[in-house]
Order: sequence, then C-alpha cells, then structure tokens
Amino acid sequence: MELTCALLHPDARMVEKLQEWMKDMPFLRLCGCYTDTLEALRAYCVSRVDVYVVGIVPVSAGEVGGMDFCRMLSPHTRVIFIADREGYAAECFRLDALDYLVEKDLRFATFFQAVNKAMRWFACQKPGDAINGQLIGEWFKEQFGRLFSSIKRTVKPLRRDKGMRL
Repeated sequence: MELTCALLHPDARMVEKLQEWMKDMPFLRLCGCYTDTLEALRAYCVSRVDVYVVGIVPVSAGEVGGMDFCRMLSPHTRVIFIADREGYAAECFRLDALDYLVEKDLRFATFFQAVNKAMRWFACQKPGDAINGQLIGEWFKEQFGRLFSSIKRTVKPLRRDKGMRL
C-alpha cells in the first residue's frame, strides 16, 4: 500500500527535514510541500491526499493557519500535526488528528511511528469506505442484523419457558 502525503509547514527548514525523512519511507508518495496555507489548499482541491503533515504555529489575526486548513480537509485525509509547543494538542485532536508531535522532541523515530500509525489506519479502511468490499452502511446493517438474530435466538427459548411470544 502506498499513501499520498503532503507537507504544510511555515518553516521551510522543517519542510526540508521532513522531506528528507520521507525519502526513507517507501510506502509514502510525497505529492506536495507547502509553506503557504492557501497554496496548499489550492493544490488539495486538485488532488487527493491521504496524509497531511501540518505545522501549527501562532498566526496573526486574519491569516489562515494550519488548524484552519485542516477544518477544510475531507474526512478521508488524516492529519499528523507538528507544533512548536504542546498547547495546541486538545484542539488538534478535536480535529481528528492522527498524531500530534512537538518540534523540540521531533526525531526520525517519532515521525516514523506517526506515519506508521497512518499506514495502520488506512490498512483498516477499504477502497470506497468499505469493509471487506461492502459499503460501511451495508456492513453495519448486516452486523446489526446478525447481532439482533443472535439476541433473538437467545431470548426466544427464555420467553417460551414463560409462555411469552417474541
């Protein structure tokens, strides 16, 4: 499995560092590197991205920051946040962050673990949001039907003993 990945971080040096690390990950295909949020958004509207690595830093009023960018992503795209401090973690996880890394503690091993988590997440997903080739809604309906049948088989003998109908 190969995941498409893009980087958005206002610090060009951080983008270069992450690019270098990604070269050692054959299951990632880097499809874009951006330091400007609006440029990244324009590119995102054109191509599908599985994993976005997004840098979070303070932004001036009126600017579009990394968290604003993530609010515009489709539910398919998973996000690994890289922040300059721990203070944004709660908000990032409210945005369904796959992982949250802090720059001062960032090492290749930590980044690799986050990317590996993305691989595991997508391995659990099936194309077209399906489970074993079945649409998720249909899968849940089938599972609910099985569960209900199982409960019914269990309860029916108990009710017969008491003279009740199911």
